[in-house]
Amino acid sequence: MTLEEAANACIFPSFPGDAPPDWIRRFLAGGGGGIVLFAYNVPSRDRLRALCAALRPSVVFATDAEWASSAGAFGVGASTTLVLKHGSRGATFAEQDERDERPPEPGDVVDVTGAGDALAAGYLVGGADLAMRAAARCVAGRGAQPQDGLP
Repeated sequence: MTLEEAANACIFPSFPGDAPPDWIRRFLAGGGGGIVLFAYNVPSRDRLRALCAALRPSVVFATDAEWASSAGAFGVGASTTLVLKHGSRGATFAEQDERDERPPEPGDVVDVTGAGDALAAGYLVGGADLAMRAAARCVAGRGAQPQDGLP
C-alpha cells in the first residue's frame, strides 16, 4: 500500500445535497475510506434508501432519533454494519442477524462533547470494544467546550 492509498483510506469527506457527485464515486472506487452522509440533507426516506443503495455503505452510524426518523432506510443488512448510538445508554452494534448491545463503560462523565465521534473513531480503528473505551475516555474529561473564564 502506498502512502497515498493509506491516507485516502483514512479520509471521510461529505458532500452537500442528496446526490453523490462523480468525485465521491471515484474516491470510493479508488479505495477511499468512506463518506459522511448527513441524513437531514436527504428530503425523503425513499431518496435516502436509494442513496444508500447506490453507495452501499459498509458501516452506518446513527443516533436513535436518526434511525427512528429514517425507518431503516439506511439499508443495513447483509454487508452493512449498523452502529446505533444510544447516548448515555451505550450503543448497539448490529451485523446481519447479530446484535451486540453494549452499556456504557463505567466511569465519570464530565463532558459528553465528542463522545459519538470518539465512539465512531474507536469502532473504525478497533471494533466495538475500542469504540466503547474511546467514548468513555472522551466523556471522562473536559472536551471541546471552552473552559470557564476563557473567551
